[in-house]
Amino acid sequence: MNKLNFPVYRTTMKKIEEKNNKLNLQNEQIVKQRDDLFDLSQKLEESNQSRTSFFTNIHHEFITPLSLIIGPVKELLEIDKNSKTDLTKKFNIIYANASKLLILLNQLLDFRKTEISQPKLELSRTDIVRLIRDINYLFNDLAARKNISFVFTSAFPVLEICFDTEKIEKVVTNLIANAFKFTNSGGRITVELSTTPGREGSPNIELKVTDNGYGIPEENLSLIFERFYNYSPPGIVAGSGIGLALVKRYTELHGGNVSVVSSLGTGSSFTISFPMVDDCLPVENESPRHLYTYSETVSSSLTTTMPGAARDIKNGEELTSAKLVVIVDDNDFRDYLVDILSGRYRIYTAGTFTEGFDLISSKNPDLIICEVNLSDATGYDLCRKVKGNYPTSHIPVVLLSSHSDIRDQITGIQSGCDAYITKPFDNEFLIVTAENLVEQRKKIKSKYFFGPDTEIKDNALSSEENQFIAKVLQEIENNLQDSEFDVERLCRNIGLSQPQTYRKIKSITDLSIAEFIRNTRLKKAARLMSGGNLTVSEVAYEVGFNDPNYFTKCFTRLFGQTPTDYLKLRNNV
Repeated sequence: MNKLNFPVYRTTMKKIEEKNNKLNLQNEQIVKQRDDLFDLSQKLEESNQSRTSFFTNIHHEFITPLSLIIGPVKELLEIDKNSKTDLTKKFNIIYANASKLLILLNQLLDFRKTEISQPKLELSRTDIVRLIRDINYLFNDLAARKNISFVFTSAFPVLEICFDTEKIEKVVTNLIANAFKFTNSGGRITVELSTTPGREGSPNIELKVTDNGYGIPEENLSLIFERFYNYSPPGIVAGSGIGLALVKRYTELHGGNVSVVSSLGTGSSFTISFPMVDDCLPVENESPRHLYTYSETVSSSLTTTMPGAARDIKNGEELTSAKLVVIVDDNDFRDYLVDILSGRYRIYTAGTFTEGFDLISSKNPDLIICEVNLSDATGYDLCRKVKGNYPTSHIPVVLLSSHSDIRDQITGIQSGCDAYITKPFDNEFLIVTAENLVEQRKKIKSKYFFGPDTEIKDNALSSEENQFIAKVLQEIENNLQDSEFDVERLCRNIGLSQPQTYRKIKSITDLSIAEFIRNTRLKKAARLMSGGNLTVSEVAYEVGFNDPNYFTKCFTRLFGQTPTDYLKLRNNV
């Protein structure tokens, strides 16, 4: 390289290097911006999913209480005469579910206020011991109904301090209500009030609400105070995800904190702690308001006022009544369905997918009514399992749902349901739908009991049922002349146990296995006699009867005439 050009070359290379460095820096910034945008997109997606889940749950929570308000009110308007007991029960349903709606609306409003701006504390000097004792008192009736030991203890008889009475009332009420929601009958809930050392030697107020209920998985503990997040164990209806978020927000407004210790199967312990404050308005200067309105509303909404003996069977207890399994997770709604359908069926109830399918398998009902939103699965899942399970595939299923979108209805039909009804529904529409499905099954059974013709295909049956009947009939036809062919051989040849085969045949035809085999032989005999080429004795042997007299007796019982008379009638025709 020419020595004169070397400085120029070096300068050029330096500029190129600088440009490369600048480009690399810009590239790094672009990559960082891309990663930041991706992270932001992920967070927005998670936020949108949480909000979608929140509004879905809120929608379901509003729809069910609305159904329970509209139904009883309509009954009260249409029925001229009601006993005092009936009226009280219906009014209690209305009051409890109106209370639920009021709580949800108030929580939404409170939550929205905390999002828009920093809420202000309205401090007043109040006896916190009395406040918590009075709140506990409102839950005593619920504790008695659920057979739960409910105890409040305080380290001091009286303690007047400064706090926002309304907000602390909501905090305490939400924690106690949560404990009742997740504690089974026979459980225990304790509320403990005490003080602990705080910052700079000043004491903190500490309130602990402990239960021995379901408990919370460890992976959920860090999330339960987040807005929109909700956790619910099997058998418990998921909430809106607002209550505990408000507990955390209101406690923090008092300069405090909330914590939880929990494990599955042993229960949970929620603790709130906030500094004791002495400087505020005296209680007499507090603006007047009705204390405990929120607590009273919450405790009322949790109190169930339905008869306890109606859990297994209510009315329609005669053995001739059709059997109905109702699977709904909301206690009030489940009991209301029992109320409007009572007197027509032998009713069995369940609150979860698992309990419901166990009932279906053991009771072999004539009809299933199931809500789509279950705590441990969906009504679609239950319907698919019922229709996909050989011994239960014949049972009609009615799905009840708060989702009226056509896509949800299509999902229901695809899952195999026989009817999809959206809430709120007309009671008469549900009753007629149920009656029609049960009546349809009765007609199918009647068809297989009467008449000389046995058709393989029946459009009123599902494809699985038609396949089952066709398989059984074919097996009987193959062994028609064999008088030794019996129930045991039929079950063995079709690959099912005798109890499974019995339940299936009984549900479709209302006949036992032996009756179905005998009737199939007799119907074949009737077709053979229609040809006019065989005697009665020959026909009897042809269809597996060794004794012509017994054949005549069975034929007459089924068709209402002797084989001889039947033969004469057919020949005349």
